[in-house]
Amino acid sequence: MGKTHNLLLMTRRIDLGFSVWRFSCPGAIRLDMACKVQVESSKARTEDALPTVFREAGFRFHFYSNEGNEPPHVHITGKGGEMKVWIPEMSVEFSYRLSASEQRKIISLVKKNLDLLLEKWNEFTGKKD
Repeated sequence: MGKTHNLLLMTRRIDLGFSVWRFSCPGAIRLDMACKVQVESSKARTEDALPTVFREAGFRFHFYSNEGNEPPHVHITGKGGEMKVWIPEMSVEFSYRLSASEQRKIISLVKKNLDLLLEKWNEFTGKKD
């Protein structure tokens, strides 16, 4: 077990110049304990850097420009949450602030648009099937 530290500030913001990260941890944390991390804002990640494949049911299905070396996947944002799905495996890498029903809806939309997502992934990353 890691060393425990009591923190007066539960949330810490760090401005990296290109993005602002917010770290939220319990009041007493261990150094080896994972903290919730969220990107609060980003100056570098504009709509151009985040190619949107499609929008449906209040969600935006998109790629990040700096992830071309990873296997095919899609990021989904909307309704205050975010999710990352590996395609075509349909496995969820992470999901934040989305209900179980919203996650099921997203998975069904990814399945429905699987061919489009793979086609756009290959176009975006310059890869061929």
